Amino acid sequence: MSRNVGDNGIVPIASRYDPGMGVIIEVYDGDVAFDEWHDHIAAMLDDPVLGETTRSLVDMSSARLEPLTDEQNEEMHSLFEARSMSLTGRKMAIIAGQSGTERDVEQRAVERLKGRAIVFSSVATACIWLGVEEKAVTTAVDNLRASLHQQ
Repeated sequence: MSRNVGDNGIVPIASRYDPGMGVIIEVYDGDVAFDEWHDHIAAMLDDPVLGETTRSLVDMSSARLEPLTDEQNEEMHSLFEARSMSLTGRKMAIIAGQSGTERDVEQRAVERLKGRAIVFSSVATACIWLGVEEKAVTTAVDNLRASLHQQ
């Protein structure tokens, strides 16, 4: 899985595939610029591990994302459309951030995925929908978030 390093040297996004749970887990933490988000999504969509599971959990609860311009929105739409086959049948649970900016970005992501994603306010509900164990997912999210702060 991929990691992106921001201009300030801090890694705002971490992800890993957990074959035991059969889920890709991503954590966005702190300030995440459009270029970081775009590059991470492009790398994820091109990563062969994406084909090993149809379930993803994206925790954006501690992220601060900049609002998308119309041009950036179109660029992301094109990115997802170009790789739509890798998203066929995928269930993506997105854990919402606290501010309107994250909700806006998350909602646009859901729309780009044509309903294959749902925005949740809690990990517990997301885990029920994905059919994965909450404790294991929470531990994985916490470990990924901790790895971001060790950079």
